[in-house]
Amino acid sequence: MQFAVRAMLSVVLVSVSFVALNSYAQTTEVDVYIPSLTQQADVMRLTGTIEATRDASLASMEAGSVSALKVDVGSLVNKGQKLLELDDTLAKLELAQAKASLEAATVAKQEAERLLAEVVALSKQQSVAKTLIGERRANLANAKAESIKQQAAVSLAQEIVNRHALYAPFSGVIASRSVDVGEWITPQSSVFSLVSQSDLRLVLDVPQEYYNDFASQDSVAAAVTPDIKSSATINTQITRLVGVANPISRTFIAHIDIPNNNNHQFIAGMSASAAVYLTSSKNKVWLPKSAIKQHPDGGSSVFSIENGVAKRLLVTVAQANTEQVSVLGLSGAERIVVSGVELLKDGTALTVKSTVSDEL
Repeated sequence: MQFAVRAMLSVVLVSVSFVALNSYAQTTEVDVYIPSLTQQADVMRLTGTIEATRDASLASMEAGSVSALKVDVGSLVNKGQKLLELDDTLAKLELAQAKASLEAATVAKQEAERLLAEVVALSKQQSVAKTLIGERRANLANAKAESIKQQAAVSLAQEIVNRHALYAPFSGVIASRSVDVGEWITPQSSVFSLVSQSDLRLVLDVPQEYYNDFASQDSVAAAVTPDIKSSATINTQITRLVGVANPISRTFIAHIDIPNNNNHQFIAGMSASAAVYLTSSKNKVWLPKSAIKQHPDGGSSVFSIENGVAKRLLVTVAQANTEQVSVLGLSGAERIVVSGVELLKDGTALTVKSTVSDEL
């Protein structure tokens, strides 16, 4: 009886050993992907506001009562176009008075010239005292000075009359109007808001931690898309950085100038999105998504095949698209397993079923 039991146990032990050896000898067939090391740009997606480089609150240069409005909200105006008129009755009267004074000064100067010429002619006959000639010359000089003074007074009065009208300093659209006919305004009163429709720019608020990434590049490429239907993307670049951070939002400002031949898609105040391409200093490897094994703690790893066995490599996912992910932590020389990774562990024997390069 004891002999029979021992025999059965021997058979069982041999069977278990055979199964174990057979299991160890089994390998897992996998597909292998051979990546390449690349250095690609990091893409930052930001949303900003379109802003006009010329956006002015217009005010009259003289105080007065509004007598006429030449434009209204929404009017398109050209540079130099008249926008508003003030009552200039008193200013025109002062101009007329200045012109009369100039006329009198001109007549006085002409008379002084005639008197001087008269005594100079008599002096040739030695019938006029030299003191009289000097007096007449002084009178002429005084008359000329008075004439110049009155000419300046006329120019001043004319300028005051001109300032009773407000003209557009640049071409654009009237965004707001804050006065009406009959109101009294002063040079401190804003009467119109004028916004240029050309020379637009996108203003972006960028997190402060990216300042060195922006400042270290000679040029930063960007693609701008207006937030409107059927819009087209414009490929351009960052135009300027404002090297001061907002102490509340901890952001700095970046400007992207909109080319004038594309600004028909944009108006000041609308929103637009920008994809900004920053050169990365970290080498990335692009892999199929099937190569990534997700960890319960949120981490990621891949398996490479070395000497016929699996080796786990921890990686950091940097970017993803529809079919691939870019990861940090690989040299680019590894052969990466892209099938059945959820069932693998360190040391699993592997057999390569197929090999694919990075040209997917």
